[in-house]
Amino acid sequence: MPTINLGTIGFTYRGVYDATLSYNKQDIVKQANDTYVSLVDGTTGVTPGTDATKWEIFTTGIGQNSGTNNGGIWYYDGANVAALSPGNAESVLRINNSGLPEWSLDDSRSGVRVSNLTCGRQNQSYRRHMVIMEGGTVSWWGDNGSYQHGTGNYTAAKSQPVQSAFPHGFVGAKEDTYQLTNCNPTTVTFAVTVANSVFELDAVAAAADTPMTKGNIYKFDQSDATNVGHQVVIEESTDGGTTWTAMASTGADIGDGETTSVYTTGTLGSAGASTYLRISQDETNSYRYVCQAHGAGMGATILLNTTGFMKIFRARGKYAWCNYGNAAGIIDKNSKVWQWGNNSNGVVGTGNTTNQFIPYNATDDNLNSIHNKTAKNFSSELAGESNNTMIYVLCTDGTVHHCGYSAHGQTGTGSAATNRFVQVVNATNVVQIEQSDDWAAFLIMLEKDGSLKHVGYGNENTNGAGNLNNNTVAGSVSLVTQKVAEILYVGSRMVWVRDIDGNTWNWGDDNYGFLARGGTAGAYNPAIVSTNNASGTNCITEVVGNPDHSQYEHIVARRADGTILTAGYNGYGQLGDGTQTQRTSFITASNSLTPYYTDDGWGATFPTNAKKLLNMGSNSYGTSGVLFDDGMVLLWGYNGNGQGGVGSTSNVLNSGKAMKQRIMKTVIDFAPMGYSSETGVSFLCEDGELYCVGYGGSSMMADDDAEASYTPKPILF
Repeated sequence: MPTINLGTIGFTYRGVYDATLSYNKQDIVKQANDTYVSLVDGTTGVTPGTDATKWEIFTTGIGQNSGTNNGGIWYYDGANVAALSPGNAESVLRINNSGLPEWSLDDSRSGVRVSNLTCGRQNQSYRRHMVIMEGGTVSWWGDNGSYQHGTGNYTAAKSQPVQSAFPHGFVGAKEDTYQLTNCNPTTVTFAVTVANSVFELDAVAAAADTPMTKGNIYKFDQSDATNVGHQVVIEESTDGGTTWTAMASTGADIGDGETTSVYTTGTLGSAGASTYLRISQDETNSYRYVCQAHGAGMGATILLNTTGFMKIFRARGKYAWCNYGNAAGIIDKNSKVWQWGNNSNGVVGTGNTTNQFIPYNATDDNLNSIHNKTAKNFSSELAGESNNTMIYVLCTDGTVHHCGYSAHGQTGTGSAATNRFVQVVNATNVVQIEQSDDWAAFLIMLEKDGSLKHVGYGNENTNGAGNLNNNTVAGSVSLVTQKVAEILYVGSRMVWVRDIDGNTWNWGDDNYGFLARGGTAGAYNPAIVSTNNASGTNCITEVVGNPDHSQYEHIVARRADGTILTAGYNGYGQLGDGTQTQRTSFITASNSLTPYYTDDGWGATFPTNAKKLLNMGSNSYGTSGVLFDDGMVLLWGYNGNGQGGVGSTSNVLNSGKAMKQRIMKTVIDFAPMGYSSETGVSFLCEDGELYCVGYGGSSMMADDDAEASYTPKPILF
């Protein structure tokens, strides 16, 4: 039998490569994390990997201490071995469209997307949350002790979303339209003077076409006596500019942002007269301004543009409501009102105080005043912490209707409360309603002509009439002496409005400086707290307080130029100035806010494209937030349950946390959850996915562990 020398046909492992040794063909050596095979005999001093004629790669290895951190993954990308860095907590590994692995947050869902958040900008709801799904189903999770889930009389907390039990044939809850809206409805003043650089109405030639933004109010101010007879007249064309008609200057619609209107103060053409033009956000007709004395030859076409517009939910969650621990309601796609839950105050509208375990159609009950009417929206984003539950409904015919608690005349009929919806007396042509919390509740109503009405609790100057009287029927807010363009905010003891000049008024009881009056605690009558400027950049366009009645309120406000202003209680840094000092005048929060992490994405300059404010917590546990148009969120203030999303429970005194990169998706809406220190935030992403962060008791984080979530987690539907 022949003898075979295996050394001549096999491989010989020679260990770690040594440049002093000679290697023959088929010798194997280790170099770094790889092994190489020698291709020729007598190779000396040639490092493997540097000469393909001498050495060829045999095996490729991955170093234990290079390339990626703990938890990273190595994979073959088709040409080389590549490293994938570790993912974030709760991430899952997926194959992307290129066939390569990537980390992504777990969004394994039923395919049903969230359509709307229902809590607006403030809240006070006990350990529960409600959202509207695409198609109009109503989903809940968390505490169900007041039957607010609407699934029956079972009261256990739900750790997964459940649907309210509407009857067969239910058309679905009304979904708020996500559309372009001017979030900076400024009021800009243009002087009408000889050879004015903006409007040269007395010049020989007509003024240039002027761009104006839909949703804004413009004031043509003739404040001197040199141009008598030269007052501005607004003309409208419905046929693209062929035919022009002068608009009536009655001011009957100046308070209605859904209608383009003209309002003139003084006598047209006289010294001191002013003309206001309010342009609807949805306006499609053509407009021009002309000089009364010279006609169409002395004026200019108004170019309506969408500058300053952003996507936002117009109704701010006011197609649905629920309070701290009692009832809830929605408006359906047919504009009918459904309500259910703890009915101790008769707020459901059934005519009794028996708890209503499943949704009840209050509109179809002919004993309710809303019967056969078209509901426009509710008054309350979310009512407050007391059990004195009440609700108002605004209908499209301009009427307002009340149901529930009425110890201070809140029912608005001049008589005792009932367990039915009743129409508020003396309130007509109403276009906006805002309700305080239910501790000492009252309602502020804006009518089409820019006048304000109040009904309900009037102590602490909340009625705006200079006395402490309750209004048992709608009474005039007589100390606001200018037409009002918008109600900005109504809190437990305070009211904020914007007039047609762009000035901000407020009134009520001020214990911690949240009215920004700069003075001592006490009740204040209506007065201007922030004066607009000619360019409109000082115009405050949004205000939100925290829904509390324990006097620890603070205010977050936004000017048209994007400046964020705060005032009031500051025990947890909710004012964003880096201190815990109470402020009785406005401070600019954005001067102190800095990135929580260097990679948060907004740099050293505070963004100016805010589209929604948030204010949550009670009993001093205030947290503030801003959502920007690019999907970034900043939160600061109390963070004891991780509601700030910073990955810890350290309070954020002077640092906002950008949620955009933490969620890795664009946020289009956010809303507060919970009450007191037990708060959280929900984030709606552009793909319909929902994330939540914060307090976890009673399954408020939609899970079984009752633990707080310090960073946003996806909710599975």
